[in-house]
Amino acid sequence: MTPGDIRLLVATVAVIGCDSASPAIPLRDGPLELSVRYPGSTPLVLAESVATWGSVGSGRAHLRVNGHRVRVEPNGAFLGWLPVPPGPAPVLEFEATLDGRTIREELPLDRALPATPSSAPIPMHPMHGWVRLRRLPSDTADSATQWRPVASRWYPGGPLALALPLGARLPVDLRTTDAVRVRLTEGIRPWVAAIEVDTLATPRSDPVSLGPVRLAAGDEGAEVSVATPEPLASTVELEGDRLRWSIFGARHATPQVERAATADPIRAVERQDGPAGEADVVLWVAGVPGGWQVRWRAGRLTLIVREPWPAERGLAHLIVALDAGHPPAGATGPTGLHEDSVTLAVARAAARRLAELGALPVLVRPDERALSLEARLARAEEAGAQVFVSIHVNAPGDGRRPWLADGTETFFSEPLAQRLAAALRDSVAVSMGQMRRGPTVADLAVLRASWFPAALVEGTCLVLPGREAWLRTPEGIEAYAAGIVAGLARWASEVPEPIPSPSPAVRSPLRDSLPPPAPAASSATPSRYTTGPILQLQAVLAGVTPEP
Repeated sequence: MTPGDIRLLVATVAVIGCDSASPAIPLRDGPLELSVRYPGSTPLVLAESVATWGSVGSGRAHLRVNGHRVRVEPNGAFLGWLPVPPGPAPVLEFEATLDGRTIREELPLDRALPATPSSAPIPMHPMHGWVRLRRLPSDTADSATQWRPVASRWYPGGPLALALPLGARLPVDLRTTDAVRVRLTEGIRPWVAAIEVDTLATPRSDPVSLGPVRLAAGDEGAEVSVATPEPLASTVELEGDRLRWSIFGARHATPQVERAATADPIRAVERQDGPAGEADVVLWVAGVPGGWQVRWRAGRLTLIVREPWPAERGLAHLIVALDAGHPPAGATGPTGLHEDSVTLAVARAAARRLAELGALPVLVRPDERALSLEARLARAEEAGAQVFVSIHVNAPGDGRRPWLADGTETFFSEPLAQRLAAALRDSVAVSMGQMRRGPTVADLAVLRASWFPAALVEGTCLVLPGREAWLRTPEGIEAYAAGIVAGLARWASEVPEPIPSPSPAVRSPLRDSLPPPAPAASSATPSRYTTGPILQLQAVLAGVTPEP
């Protein structure tokens, strides 16, 4: 695809957006039927006001809620923002009328308990020994969920920390009723669920002595590897023109680096000694990598680094994973349009357009069946995807004005996906005639992949009656799909600029957003990671206090 082709595609998207941004809501004159889509039976976090939406069946009907008149759209949809009735058990009283007929319905508001820290600390006990990370067989979880890494947290119930490989043996020092704290290094001690560890594991060498670092060209990209008898926990961070691969519970036993012939995109390799219990491998790369992944196979821990996508090829032969968001769960519009049906229609339309332009689209969820978040990433990886787009439509959270959820918003997690999220935000917003929000950093499961850039798009707000009515039309679906394709075309045809070191706009697995804990009374060398590791769990952070 030439630069001229890109300009034509973007111009076409702009025309689509101008012609179809605010179509009129069609008239529906059916029988009077009161269907309240929200609130439902789920407890709500109530503030001073509450949103409600649904349908009364006819655009000629009238609706009052607790005496307040609520606008009814031509298709019978309604959307209101109403004061929460006073008292401990508030109720919404609906009264819909049409041609002398009246339907009344009461909807109690189930008030959710506020999420306040418990005054009682979580009991913690010393624990000594080793555990092996595992996942018990399950008849309900899909195979992808079974073999994905274990997610650790900085403290019990807290933010996600690092992904830890199944089979890794780690020392432990603390436990609660349902979690144990593992030691990666002296300064990095995350928590994992007790159900995901085998407490009968035998100790291993600590630290493990690593052999020479080997660099070679592989089928999927450049391969940097070290010999290890079993999986070890590690993480990779992009720092400007370098990738830092930190291997925990290990030390370099030799300065030797075995380098084969050219292994693009890696230009140089250097082994470095990190803090106690950590061995680092620093890779200098030419341009922003296309992605990376750590695997343990045949007795070697291997980091595979993909080459950047060549901008001169544009969309030609680009393998695009299109993830139609939901089910399970998902938003529902006033007249009953479900998010999962919208996203599947958009994904199919975008796949058709991409194929016409020479790309190789992959529908991660090809039909109406539910699919786990882990399986979505696994299918994209198995298909060899080079970019991943998760397609959604938005809805407001409890206690939020619905109109504040309008617009196009995109999310990303890894630094290599920030440019993709920005391109999709701009193109989808233009195509759908929306205001732009984001891109926003979000720690969402489908965005944690580092094997390819991954972004999530909220094209518009499904609960707004006009937006929902438009998404029921082929024109609305095609406008959303056209925006996705234009964003991908822009991303694929641009030469990425180096990412700042470190990028202030993206999360780092070792520079988490938590406030730093109080200094521990220890003679250990301080870690270079000042906010991620939790050496002591303070009551102010999680209500957790160690017990002797």
